[in-house]
Amino acid sequence: MTGEIEQIRSLVANSEYKDAINALSSLPLGEIEQNELLLLESRLSYLDKQNIRGILDHDKLIIETNKIGVNILTFISSIEANGKHDELPLRSNTALIDSSQIDQLINGQKLSLRYFMLLTIISLILSITLICIGFFSGNNLIRTILICGGVLMLLACFIAFKQIINNLEKINVFSILMIQLEKALLVESNTGEIEKINDLIWKKIEQSILN
Repeated sequence: MTGEIEQIRSLVANSEYKDAINALSSLPLGEIEQNELLLLESRLSYLDKQNIRGILDHDKLIIETNKIGVNILTFISSIEANGKHDELPLRSNTALIDSSQIDQLINGQKLSLRYFMLLTIISLILSITLICIGFFSGNNLIRTILICGGVLMLLACFIAFKQIINNLEKINVFSILMIQLEKALLVESNTGEIEKINDLIWKKIEQSILN
């Protein structure tokens, strides 16, 4: 393992932080170490996104990236100093989630939103059509059947519309949480805040599943 650690140090020295993190992830790590490594990976991924979007200026990007390099070296030193971390209690009892995973959740909600919008439109059109045809029908039995069918379709339209509102609320919540997580990832000492946001995200996911 000593040889692997030295290779990883060489990667950090060459500013190949992503490769260094990938190499560290292949080592036998405890749960706390895995979560800490995931935080480093999330911070680096966030900086890459900010760089692509042109949000961070070059000097700021270099400073923040170098901080991650220092954190990786500190992480390596902690591995060498402590053989095991599994016996230590986890500060959070849920797996850490990063902004790319929140993006996937938001995209899933958007896909569901499009489905229910289509269902609402179709239900509304069918409802209006059935009621209109039933209203002008000369046969009382047919009129009753068509109007009842139209009312049922109107009920389906209402249920789908409620789901649209629910999807919009979830998208808004996940978007806000993603922004908060990305801001927290920029501050290396903000582990507690990251874990709070992480726990809140998992609660929202659980609520979505239960609903």
